Amino acid sequence: MDAIDFLQEDSLNIRFIPPASNETDFINMKRALEDVDHLQYYASKDYDAYNLTLFFYMLNSGLVKFKYVEELTYHIIDLPGWCIKIKEFNRIEMNSGWLISDISKNSADKAGYLKILK
Repeated sequence: MDAIDFLQEDSLNIRFIPPASNETDFINMKRALEDVDHLQYYASKDYDAYNLTLFFYMLNSGLVKFKYVEELTYHIIDLPGWCIKIKEFNRIEMNSGWLISDISKNSADKAGYLKILK
Protein backbone atom coordinates (compact mmCIF):
# COMPACT_ATOMS: atom_id res chain seq x y z
CA MET A 1 0.00 0.00 0.00
CA ASP A 2 2.89 2.41 0.59
CA ALA A 3 3.62 2.40 -3.14
CA ILE A 4 0.31 4.11 -3.94
CA ASP A 5 0.11 6.52 -0.98
CA PHE A 6 0.62 9.42 -3.37
CA LEU A 7 -2.96 8.84 -4.55
CA GLN A 8 -4.15 9.99 -1.13
CA GLU A 9 -2.64 13.46 -1.59
CA ASP A 10 -4.86 16.39 -2.46
CA SER A 11 -4.46 16.69 -6.23
CA LEU A 12 -5.08 20.45 -6.06
CA ASN A 13 -1.70 20.83 -4.33
CA ILE A 14 0.20 18.83 -6.95
CA ARG A 15 1.44 21.00 -9.78
CA PHE A 16 3.58 19.75 -12.64
CA ILE A 17 3.93 19.87 -16.39
CA PRO A 18 2.99 16.43 -17.74
CA PRO A 19 5.72 14.58 -19.65
CA ALA A 20 3.52 14.30 -22.74
CA SER A 21 3.11 18.09 -23.02
CA ASN A 22 5.21 18.09 -26.17
CA GLU A 23 2.31 16.24 -27.86
CA THR A 24 -0.01 19.20 -27.19
CA ASP A 25 2.53 21.93 -28.07
CA PHE A 26 3.04 22.67 -24.36
CA ILE A 27 -0.42 24.05 -23.71
CA ASN A 28 0.19 23.09 -20.05
CA MET A 29 3.25 25.36 -19.95
CA LYS A 30 1.05 28.41 -20.54
CA ARG A 31 -1.26 27.36 -17.72
CA ALA A 32 1.70 26.70 -15.40
CA LEU A 33 3.30 30.09 -16.06
CA GLU A 34 -0.03 31.84 -15.43
CA ASP A 35 -0.31 30.09 -12.04
CA VAL A 36 1.79 32.88 -10.51
CA ASP A 37 0.94 32.08 -6.88
CA HIS A 38 2.39 28.58 -7.21
CA LEU A 39 5.30 28.94 -9.63
CA GLN A 40 7.78 27.53 -7.11
CA TYR A 41 6.03 24.14 -7.30
CA TYR A 42 7.14 23.81 -10.92
CA ALA A 43 10.81 24.31 -10.01
CA SER A 44 13.37 21.67 -9.16
CA LYS A 45 14.08 21.27 -5.44
CA ASP A 46 17.68 22.39 -6.02
CA TYR A 47 17.02 25.30 -8.40
CA ASP A 48 19.24 28.39 -8.60
CA ALA A 49 17.21 30.70 -6.36
CA TYR A 50 18.47 33.96 -7.80
CA ASN A 51 17.85 33.32 -11.50
CA LEU A 52 14.58 31.46 -11.07
CA THR A 53 13.24 33.91 -8.48
CA LEU A 54 14.01 36.75 -10.89
CA PHE A 55 12.18 34.86 -13.67
CA PHE A 56 9.17 34.29 -11.35
CA TYR A 57 9.15 38.00 -10.45
CA MET A 58 9.20 38.96 -14.12
CA LEU A 59 6.25 36.61 -14.80
CA ASN A 60 4.31 37.99 -11.83
CA SER A 61 4.90 41.60 -12.85
CA GLY A 62 4.04 40.99 -16.51
CA LEU A 63 7.54 41.84 -17.79
CA VAL A 64 7.73 38.35 -19.35
CA LYS A 65 4.90 36.57 -21.15
CA PHE A 66 4.85 33.03 -22.50
CA LYS A 67 3.66 32.92 -26.12
CA TYR A 68 4.77 29.62 -27.67
CA VAL A 69 7.51 27.01 -27.84
CA GLU A 70 9.55 27.34 -31.02
CA GLU A 71 11.94 24.43 -30.53
CA LEU A 72 12.62 21.87 -27.85
CA THR A 73 15.53 19.52 -27.29
CA TYR A 74 15.51 16.77 -24.68
CA HIS A 75 18.92 15.97 -23.17
CA ILE A 76 18.99 12.42 -21.81
CA ILE A 77 21.98 11.96 -19.51
CA ASP A 78 20.83 8.85 -17.64
CA LEU A 79 23.32 6.61 -19.49
CA PRO A 80 26.69 7.10 -17.75
CA GLY A 81 29.22 8.64 -20.09
CA TRP A 82 26.71 9.62 -22.79
CA CYS A 83 24.29 12.38 -23.76
CA ILE A 84 21.43 11.70 -26.15
CA LYS A 85 19.59 14.66 -27.64
CA ILE A 86 16.07 14.26 -28.99
CA LYS A 87 14.26 16.82 -31.14
CA GLU A 88 11.05 16.92 -33.13
CA PHE A 89 11.53 16.75 -36.87
CA ASN A 90 8.38 17.84 -38.67
CA ARG A 91 8.77 16.77 -42.28
CA ILE A 92 6.82 14.95 -44.97
CA GLU A 93 9.01 11.84 -45.07
CA MET A 94 8.48 8.77 -42.92
CA ASN A 95 11.52 9.81 -40.89
CA SER A 96 9.72 12.47 -38.86
CA GLY A 97 8.58 12.97 -35.28
CA TRP A 98 10.61 12.86 -32.06
CA LEU A 99 13.98 11.46 -33.13
CA ILE A 100 17.54 11.29 -31.84
CA SER A 101 19.37 14.34 -33.16
CA ASP A 102 22.75 13.75 -31.50
CA ILE A 103 24.64 11.22 -29.40
CA SER A 104 27.83 12.36 -27.71
CA LYS A 105 30.21 11.33 -24.96
CA ASN A 106 29.58 13.08 -21.65
CA SER A 107 31.89 12.82 -18.65
CA ALA A 108 30.01 15.37 -16.51
CA ASP A 109 27.52 14.47 -13.80
CA LYS A 110 24.00 15.94 -13.92
CA ALA A 111 24.91 19.17 -12.11
CA GLY A 112 28.02 19.62 -14.23
CA TYR A 113 26.11 19.01 -17.45
CA LEU A 114 23.46 21.57 -16.50
CA LYS A 115 26.21 24.13 -15.90
CA ILE A 116 27.63 23.37 -19.36
CA LEU A 117 24.20 24.10 -20.91
CA LYS A 118 23.99 27.52 -19.26
